[in-house]
Amino acid sequence: MQDWLTRKRIFWLVIGAIVAFLMADAFGASPAHDVRTAGATPLAAALVKSDILFEAVQPNESISDIRCQLWHKLHDTLSCPGDVASTYFPSITQSPSTLYVPWTGCISWSGSGAILKWQGFNVEYVPAGRRLVIHCYVAEPWITHHETLFGVAALARVSLLVVPTVAMGPGAIQVVEDDRIEHLVGDQSTEFQVATATIS
Repeated sequence: MQDWLTRKRIFWLVIGAIVAFLMADAFGASPAHDVRTAGATPLAAALVKSDILFEAVQPNESISDIRCQLWHKLHDTLSCPGDVASTYFPSITQSPSTLYVPWTGCISWSGSGAILKWQGFNVEYVPAGRRLVIHCYVAEPWITHHETLFGVAALARVSLLVVPTVAMGPGAIQVVEDDRIEHLVGDQSTEFQVATATIS
């Protein structure tokens, strides 16, 4: 009889532990943190924000080229004015071994108009596949409710991601954004290619 009671207690302890784990996973979240990929090199990238409406331009090692690309996209002219540096990213000066990546930043929404507020980002270089990965991340429980927006969304503003290229070496690279929702168990990750670039 005592053996049967012991098994019954163990059974209910196991069931209780499983229910507690499922509740923690469904309604709990660990703190958000930088994403680390095996074999990748973390990069100390800086984000420079601006008020420029977003126009897709390609990353480049020349800040002057970035400024002229933006000028050509927003002004239908062939020449780039001499004072374009005062218009686009005036605080940036040309640096060696640096890639300038025009980027909208981690946009605070995801499908179906739901607002998703990213808690941070970090940048890594993955030598396998020559990929520069920008990780946008947030920590959430599996069961959560996002505020939904209806109507017209504002145009994104272009920011500039200033990335050191010493770890990359010469050649073509893919610039990829990884939007990641971190859970206690099992992260959700969506990757898409932002651009391509050539490192000299």
